[in-house]
Amino acid sequence: LDGDRSPAAALAEHRMAGVDHQVQKHLFQLHRIADDALDYDADREKFGKSVGDDFRETKMTAPVILALQKADAQEKEFWIRTLSQKNQQDGDLQTAQTILKKHDAIRAALQIAEKYAQQARLALAEAPDHPLRAILDELVQYTINRSH
Repeated sequence: LDGDRSPAAALAEHRMAGVDHQVQKHLFQLHRIADDALDYDADREKFGKSVGDDFRETKMTAPVILALQKADAQEKEFWIRTLSQKNQQDGDLQTAQTILKKHDAIRAALQIAEKYAQQARLALAEAPDHPLRAILDELVQYTINRSH
C-alpha cells in the first residue's frame, strides 16, 4: 500500500476502478446514441454541431436503424440508396429527417440513451464515496441534458 493512503482509501479506489469500467461502458453507449440523435436533430447554434454529418458519411446510426425497423418499401430503398450505395442527392438529408420524424426514431434513440444513463447511475450508486463518482455522475447528466 502507498504510505500516503489509508487502507480504506486504497480499497475505495480499487472498488471505484471496477465501477468505473461499468460506468464507462454505459456512458460510451449513452454518448454515442445521444450524438447519433443530435446529428439529425441538433440546433447548430446551440450545439455547434453540423446537422447531417453522419448521414453524409453514410453511417448506420441508432435513429436510422430504428426507422428502418418501421420503414415501408420506399423508405428502405431510400436508405439503401443513400447509405449502402452512397448515392446521395440534394434534399436527401431533409428526406431522411422526415422519415426519422415519421417513425419517431429520434425520440426512440434518446429513450435508449436514457436507459444507458440509468444503468450508469445504478453502477455509480454502488460506487464508494470518491471524487471520481461525482465527476462521472455530472458527465452522465451533461450528456443527457445535451441531447434534449
